[in-house]
Amino acid sequence: MGQSARNRCGGPGRPDRRRTRGPGDRNNVLLADWTGPYEGVPPWDQVKPELFPEAFQFAIDEQRREVLAIADDPAAPTFRNTVEALEKAGERLGRVGALFGVMTGNMANPQYQALQKEWGPKLAAASDQITLNPQLFQRIKAVYEARRSSGLDAKQQRLVTRLYDSYVRRGANLSPEQKQQLSAYNQQLASAFASFSEKVLADESTHIAANEAEMKGVPDDVKAAAKAAAKERNLPPGVYAIVNTRSAVDPILTFADNRALRERVWRAFVNRGDNGGANDTNQVIAQIVKLRADRAKLLGFPTHAHWRMQDTMAKTPERGQELMMRVWPAAVARVKEEVRDQQAMAEETDRAPTSRSSHGTIATIRKRCARSATPSARTRLSPISNCRT
Repeated sequence: MGQSARNRCGGPGRPDRRRTRGPGDRNNVLLADWTGPYEGVPPWDQVKPELFPEAFQFAIDEQRREVLAIADDPAAPTFRNTVEALEKAGERLGRVGALFGVMTGNMANPQYQALQKEWGPKLAAASDQITLNPQLFQRIKAVYEARRSSGLDAKQQRLVTRLYDSYVRRGANLSPEQKQQLSAYNQQLASAFASFSEKVLADESTHIAANEAEMKGVPDDVKAAAKAAAKERNLPPGVYAIVNTRSAVDPILTFADNRALRERVWRAFVNRGDNGGANDTNQVIAQIVKLRADRAKLLGFPTHAHWRMQDTMAKTPERGQELMMRVWPAAVARVKEEVRDQQAMAEETDRAPTSRSSHGTIATIRKRCARSATPSARTRLSPISNCRT
C-alpha cells in the first residue's frame, strides 16, 4: 500500500481491476472490489464483524507478497518499479481497513471492540514489516538519492522525498535490534489505544436519567430519542435516558431549561474515562505516554512531541508553541467579548452572572448565543476553552 498517500493498513485505495481475485473474495464481501459509481462504493449494508478476521488475514498476506516482490525485484530500483509499485500495493487491505475504521468508530459493541484489541497490534506489526524491511528501504533510498538526476518531474520528486522521509521517521535506519524494539512499542501502543477506546466507549454507553419536568425546553424529537433509549434500558415509564454521547448530550445542553440537569449531563460527559473503576483511563494514558516517550528516544528524538512535530510546518514543539502564543492574546480578547455578549443571557437563564454559572450553563449560553447571532456574528463565535479537555 502506498505509504505516503494513504494511511498504512487503513486508508481507502483505488481498486486494482487487474488484480487476480483471491480464494476469499467469493465468500467474503469485504475482500471484493467495490462496485458502483465513483470507482466503487463500500458495501455498508453487508459489513459484519465476523467477516473481518478472514478479510484482514487474507489482505495482510496479499500485501506482504506484493511488497516482497518489490523488495526482491532484481531490476535496478526506479520510480516506477519501487515508488509507484508501492503506491499500488496493499489496496485490498486499504479497503478492508477503511471499512474497519468506520465501523469501530461508530459501532460501540463488544464484537468490534474485541476485533480492535486483537487486530490493532497485528496491523501495526504488518505495517512495521514493510517500513522496517531493509531491502525495500534500500530501493527507496536509491530512488531518493537519484531523484534529481533520473528525469523525475517535481511531483514525482516530492512523492519520493515524502516517502523516504516517512520511512526514516518510522525507523528504517535503525539496527535490527532497535527495529525489533520499535515494533514491540508500536504493537503495545496499538493495544493501549484499543484499551483506551474500549473504556471510553463503555462510559459512553451509560446514561443520565431525567423526568418530564427536568426535560422542559427540550425539543420533542430529542425527547423521543431519550424515551427510546430509556425503553431499551427497561427504565420505568416517564423516565428519559440521556445517553452519554455527544449527539445526545449537546441537545440537552442547548435546550434544557433545568440547570441541575445540564450540570449532571455535562459532568458525566466530560468525565468519561475519569471516574475510577474498571473504565478509568488514567493508567492506560500513563502507559501510552511512557511508550511514546520510549519510542521517541529510540528514534532519536528528545520527546514524542519532537517526533510528531518534525514532519509539520513548525518542525519543533518550541516553534509550534511560539505560533500559539502569537495568537493567544487575540484569543483571550475574543473570549472576553463572548463573555460580555453572553452575560445578559446568563442572567436571564439562571439568574446568575456567567462568572458564577456552572460549566453546563456556560455551554448552554454559548450554544444559544450562537443560534441567535446574525450569520456574520455566528462565524466569529468560538468555543470557550476548558482546561480539562
